[in-house]
Amino acid sequence: MSEFSVDSLREFALAALAASGVPEDDAALTAYSLVQADQRGIASHGLLRLPLYVRAPRNRWHRLGAGDRPGP
Repeated sequence: MSEFSVDSLREFALAALAASGVPEDDAALTAYSLVQADQRGIASHGLLRLPLYVRAPRNRWHRLGAGDRPGP
């Protein structure tokens, strides 16, 4: 089985999120959180979700604030 460093996983997730249009601060926090979930053994909330989050900017639900509503 291949092993990757925590830093390389965060960098990969950050690059994928940034390339899909997620603002850098949000991408960094999301990448950190996904890898941290995997480190804690909560794989269902770890990098497994990265493809969903990479598609999110196109679906307009990734930056909903308290006063925002999802689009059609």
